[in-house]
Amino acid sequence: MRSDRLRVALVVGDTAGHTHPALAVADALRARESDAEILFFGTSDSVAASIVDRAGHAFVPVPGSPIRRADAAGLARAAWRTSQSIGVARRSLAGHHAQLAMGFGGFASGGVIVAARTLGLRTAILEANVEFGLANRWLRPWVDRVFLGLGSPQSSVAGVPVRPTVVSLADAPPRQPPQDTLRILVVSGSRGRDFFAEHLPPVLARLVSAGIRIKVRQQAAVPGVLREQYASLDIPATIEPFVEDIAGAYAWADVAIARGGASTIAELAIAGLPALLVPLADASANHQAANAELWQRAGAGIAIAERDWRDDVVIAWLHAMATDEPAWRARSRAARDLARPNAATHIAEECVRLIRRAP
Repeated sequence: MRSDRLRVALVVGDTAGHTHPALAVADALRARESDAEILFFGTSDSVAASIVDRAGHAFVPVPGSPIRRADAAGLARAAWRTSQSIGVARRSLAGHHAQLAMGFGGFASGGVIVAARTLGLRTAILEANVEFGLANRWLRPWVDRVFLGLGSPQSSVAGVPVRPTVVSLADAPPRQPPQDTLRILVVSGSRGRDFFAEHLPPVLARLVSAGIRIKVRQQAAVPGVLREQYASLDIPATIEPFVEDIAGAYAWADVAIARGGASTIAELAIAGLPALLVPLADASANHQAANAELWQRAGAGIAIAERDWRDDVVIAWLHAMATDEPAWRARSRAARDLARPNAATHIAEECVRLIRRAP
């Protein structure tokens, strides 16, 4: 085994939002050094496990359970599983000859990062959101490096690593405003799609009644039902449970209606796509609200909490995006100002420096 080969462990939480940034960093490490050995950690019953498996990376399941909103029994269970996780991670990290462990948020990070510390490895975390999650708040004082995902155009942040297909949009020609039809992309994670399915069809019907031609591309848990609803309203719509070609969808759209996840915001920024953000109401510690507020404050779109949803506000914003070219251009530029398309490469390079820096 070559002693100078990169050997990195990446720890992901239980959602795609935790996992895609880690995969982007893994790709960047491999692009830098093709023989880099990457090992993923996470909980076995998570969405992350299947995503990592499809990407072809080795995955080590570790015990873990959430602690936010846990009762006394839940906290005891989480502590026990974390202690088990430390043991599993120590053995796997040592067997992998890992040089660095990096956490991407979520409760799985704690045990693995602690295990890495006990082995004397370099450690890092990425906090993708504006506000630190519970696991990262606890780990922050104990790691060698903290990378920040979201921030204002003037702030010194690494950015949120995103999929290579989305990064390629940064080199695309400047976006053009809507012409005779407003193309609306509606995306959400696996949770939260029902809210849009319920609230948007009547809103978009009123927009059409106001003389705006539209086309819709929307995620839905039950595509057939929503497809029939749009057809009854005579609104051209493509409805799908999952947007496979998300980069193509961003390139197609004129505006987006989305949630406030950090990865979504990072991707919208690279695409330069004006967006109306509706933070997921049951997101942990309501962390998406701060992300969406950053988006609105930057001038890239507007943010509306689910409890504050008003049809007239949404209609007015979409109408303006369809008819006010200077306003649309300003929001597209503001989105691009938030973009950090080189985030994965930057983080990978910093991790290599951290590994190879003399103790």
